[in-house]
Amino acid sequence: MGHGEPNAELVSTYENQIRQCFDYYEALLAKQTYLAGNVSLIEETHPGSPQLTPLWLQAYTIIDIFNLPWFAFLEKLDLWHEIEARPHLLAWWKVVSERPAWKAVIRTVP
Repeated sequence: MGHGEPNAELVSTYENQIRQCFDYYEALLAKQTYLAGNVSLIEETHPGSPQLTPLWLQAYTIIDIFNLPWFAFLEKLDLWHEIEARPHLLAWWKVVSERPAWKAVIRTVP
């Protein structure tokens, strides 16, 4: 990326680490919509009131937000094929990258 010849051994090491991370994400996303998965929201109960049932939902969280810029950078690294090879990861990307806030951010990037 403009700083001389890459160290092939380091590149290989980091590419393998990225693949391991993506494999982990793929396994998670095979069971849930977002990276943090199921988030439990339990309303407080008041003395004497019946226990309320927890509400389980799929939630977009800071974990998904943290990953967005890194995924956007993968094309520049010629690694987008690693995402395309993982159908659940690709589906996640298509969902989160369509969010209005992300679209607003990405418009500001040259």
